[in-house]
Amino acid sequence: MTCISRPAFGLAANAVALKAIHGEVRQRDYINLAEMLLTHAGADEGARQATLTFLQNSRHDMPAAGKALQDFVLEWSSDIDPRRPSEVLAEIEIEAKTAPWRERADLQ
Repeated sequence: MTCISRPAFGLAANAVALKAIHGEVRQRDYINLAEMLLTHAGADEGARQATLTFLQNSRHDMPAAGKALQDFVLEWSSDIDPRRPSEVLAEIEIEAKTAPWRERADLQ
């Protein structure tokens, strides 16, 4: 997992968790969470299990499921050093230079 992927999934999961705690999760939030998982943390077994558990449990008790997801994210991301933004910025620059959207469709 790249250094940008882990925080990206963590932030998205935490946003959904906060919405769930307040009972405000919409269908698009579930879809966005699944997309962020697959895009940024799909290889992480813990992230997959926490997301699946959240999706299952939020049907019955959304605030409790949100709190559990938030607790997972806080524990899961505890080893990310927020004082080292240079690594994340370098990763963003590399991805920006190689992103497929930069290619001109009319030249293909």
